[in-house]
Amino acid sequence: MPRSHVRSKRWSAVLALGCAVALGACGDDDVTPLSDAGVDSGPGPVDAGPPANWDFAEPPASEVVETGLRRELFSVPGVAAPMNPTTGTASPAETEFTQVVRYREDVTPPKPARALVVAYPGTLGGAGSYDALARALVRRGALSGETTEVWAIDRRSNSLEDLRGMSTAQAAANPEIAQGYYYRHETIDGTAFAGFRAQDSVAFVSEWGLTTLIEDLRRVIELVPQADRRAHVFLMGHSAGGGVVESYAAWRFGDGAAGVRGAEELAGVILVDGASNAAAITEADYHAGVTSAFATLPGIDALRAEGPRYFELPLLGVGVLATSEIMSMRALADPMGVVEDRERDRVLSTLFSIPRGAVPNFTNRAALGFGFDDESNGIPVFSCSLGKPTGGPVATKDGLFGPVVYPTDTAATYDWVDAADSTPPEHTPVENLARSWVAGRTNYADWYYPTRLPLDQNAVGPNALAVDSWQAAEGLRAFDGPLMDAPLLAVAAALSGVDGYEDVRVRIAPTVGAGRPHAGEARGAAGANSPAFRVIDATALTHLDALAAADDAANPVPGGVEAFLLEHTAAGTVSIAAR
Repeated sequence: MPRSHVRSKRWSAVLALGCAVALGACGDDDVTPLSDAGVDSGPGPVDAGPPANWDFAEPPASEVVETGLRRELFSVPGVAAPMNPTTGTASPAETEFTQVVRYREDVTPPKPARALVVAYPGTLGGAGSYDALARALVRRGALSGETTEVWAIDRRSNSLEDLRGMSTAQAAANPEIAQGYYYRHETIDGTAFAGFRAQDSVAFVSEWGLTTLIEDLRRVIELVPQADRRAHVFLMGHSAGGGVVESYAAWRFGDGAAGVRGAEELAGVILVDGASNAAAITEADYHAGVTSAFATLPGIDALRAEGPRYFELPLLGVGVLATSEIMSMRALADPMGVVEDRERDRVLSTLFSIPRGAVPNFTNRAALGFGFDDESNGIPVFSCSLGKPTGGPVATKDGLFGPVVYPTDTAATYDWVDAADSTPPEHTPVENLARSWVAGRTNYADWYYPTRLPLDQNAVGPNALAVDSWQAAEGLRAFDGPLMDAPLLAVAAALSGVDGYEDVRVRIAPTVGAGRPHAGEARGAAGANSPAFRVIDATALTHLDALAAADDAANPVPGGVEAFLLEHTAAGTVSIAAR
């Protein structure tokens, strides 16, 4: 993708959404549609008997996921979102929370931390998207003695997901339970999957925009004692999540003498291959919608009246996210296993632009590799460098944004050469990607990613709104971007490029603010490696590699983030009890 697009007005949410919309256009006529219940409507096996029923189970909320490292989940009550003013639909009380996935050293009680990173996901992303990077940072902190915690965020929209099939499958170490529940009418405790949620059933999601989600995020950060936030709390965002983080730092919470800027309570800001837009849309566009070279984003009027309230991949729908998690479970449980899966093959045939009947057999690790590798996936913002296919011939054809590698021998069973073993070596082990999708009681994805969020991000632009602006009247309070005086680290992977953050550097405060370890330090040019504004050159990594790549010498992200944390934390530590 041309770097000029990245640095222009749409390089956060709309770019990612546009790429995803294009995905739906690449299928062929040999695709079996999903029924209303989200179940493959094609014929099943003859005389298969009644659907199976499984007893519900779920992974523990707190578990040791590797030696010395614990992952635990807790919930934080959120803000009361406004009701949809067009339909009069209010958010159900059970959705008014944020789930936090806490990565920390496996010590009881929890060790006081030198640095606490609150990590916000990007488009269609959930807390699990940070799994590999979070583990790397906690592991590094344990080795150095400078304890680091990572709190990865699930937006309130993750509460809409029916994960009973995923949880039961994980607890039983049997991925086919999930496949049966979501796609073969099987039941759990006698209850069948009701289907992926219809747009009309979630009219209240129209109000889950930047204001609601930033207020939710503030309630997470408020769990840290106020005296410790500016000294030890770092806010990180990936992709469109980088724009949310930048807006949070510029947000004005409260008015007058009681008002506080988000950045005042942060030790630093970390943007991972994403940031806010360089310009704001007009009020007319906010109401009527935005059309770019990549996608059409509905305006607030249509979004409230008929939607879409959440983003849904055309043709593939929400189901592709569930299928990806099932594929990941299989790749972890039985990498060399070979299974038949009509829905998986429907997804892969769409990616390859071939008839479903031309999709060959795969080992479980090869199915995930083909689905997400940057050479076969074809969508730059949704792929990793995972390795190479083996076991049969491949060919290259024109894809959405360049050549796409696809399998050509329907009689072969394809396997996968992992990233470290491929020639030349690549960056993300299949296991890293799979683990991020299968993250205990949560997952990599946000099935019902609110459409209102990217609309609001386009409305605030570079976060320098006037207090009497039309955006302020809509509740958007990103007033103080030019006053953002916290140190900033930018990770430049394939999407942004090393010079892609210049807009960010010139729109924030020119020096680090008083009372910080590097107070008065000038931002400097993007390549100056200033403590106040540093850019990590990770352009050898794909957009998703920036979070999922192995922590090795070829990956500058974990080490660069670790150094930034230690450079900008104040003396002492912060203690957060187990929740």
